[in-house]
Amino acid sequence: MTFGKLFDNHPLLTTRRRQLRRESTKAEQVLWQELRDKKLGYKFRRQYSFGDCIFDFYCTELRLDVELDGPVHIQPVQSQHDHVRDAWLRRQKIYILRFKNDEVLFNRDIVLKRIQGVCESLIKIKHLSADTQPHLNPPLRGEEV
Repeated sequence: MTFGKLFDNHPLLTTRRRQLRRESTKAEQVLWQELRDKKLGYKFRRQYSFGDCIFDFYCTELRLDVELDGPVHIQPVQSQHDHVRDAWLRRQKIYILRFKNDEVLFNRDIVLKRIQGVCESLIKIKHLSADTQPHLNPPLRGEEV
């Protein structure tokens, strides 16, 4: 399996992203109502693309992909595709959270707490790594770091 160039929201996928938004599952609709408008404190986008992948929900700040899986994801061919896709995304430093549609529909609070917890963990990691990264532009003599 190959994936395209690393374009965020590539224009060639605009029609497909719009179609997916129009045909969203009940679980996607329910979760979107909980994620939209920074209700968890982070901006999520719906049907966002990265390379050839279209994410169900994506937080660009945290590089977090939240995927909702219906029954098709249990099938061996789709499961293998998901495995390969997820491995490629992890190499691109994208974090992936997967939930079954039924988890969102019947255990929404648990799903939201898990997403919130992962967001908070990723923010901590982001701040820690920013503190330990060398400055790209070292300060001039006499300037503070």
